[in-house]
Amino acid sequence: MSTDATQTLRAIALQQAVAVVGKIGDAAAVINAAEAFNDFLNATEAAPVKIEKPATKPATKPDVAAKPVKVEKAATKPAKVEAPVEAAAPSDADRVESLIGDMLKANKRKEAIALLASFEGAKTKSGIIEQGPEVMTAFIEGAEAILLGA
Repeated sequence: MSTDATQTLRAIALQQAVAVVGKIGDAAAVINAAEAFNDFLNATEAAPVKIEKPATKPATKPDVAAKPVKVEKAATKPAKVEAPVEAAAPSDADRVESLIGDMLKANKRKEAIALLASFEGAKTKSGIIEQGPEVMTAFIEGAEAILLGA
């Protein structure tokens, strides 16, 4: 089985485990269920995994006199399996925003303000972004140099 197919099956197993067991709120139970689902999807012979219910009881008792709810039969369609989406590289605008935040977190406020002002007096990330991709690239290089302590 290819690596992509294996990763897809692992992702499906984890999604289903979260959907089925995630309501319990027990991370270990979710992991166990994901492993069981993955083994099932890969058609391996694994020992059955027992998924335990939480030890706590519900805070309220169900209403005994409640009317039964009608359940309508939904049309069943095969589940659509989507191919995993590759993580897109952050755009320059996103990178500018994150670098400004990183400089502020690193107590480099004065340096951040000076760097922004060096690009035609920009005071915010919008001022950098509006000036175009060349300015954003130059700002990113300058911000990375400040953060690296150069």
